[in-house]
Amino acid sequence: FDQTFVKPEGFSELWRERSYEIFADGSWESGQFDRVVFTGEGADRKAVIFDFKTNAMRQGETVGAYETRLREAYAPQMAAYRRAVHMLTGIPLADVSAKLLLTRTRSIVDVYGFVKQ
Repeated sequence: FDQTFVKPEGFSELWRERSYEIFADGSWESGQFDRVVFTGEGADRKAVIFDFKTNAMRQGETVGAYETRLREAYAPQMAAYRRAVHMLTGIPLADVSAKLLLTRTRSIVDVYGFVKQ
């Protein structure tokens, strides 16, 4: 969890609490990224979206079940964020990943990893 706040190898840019607006699939979309870390340059540029979640665990819920529930619940939001980063930067979707930072368990949940090509 804490490694999320350390500058990664190949770091090139950071967005924090950055609002955006795009027109996609015939509708206007607004949102705000908690944190987007960019690495590399040119064709090698990649982005990792981090979204903080403070949701409570349910009574008797295991950490694994909690992580699965939040991954499934927030997958549509993270897909929209990936699309927005792609549209705003031109980075291919395959090079944009998305992770949840769960503050209750101090864990990182991969929602969309980099797609192998």
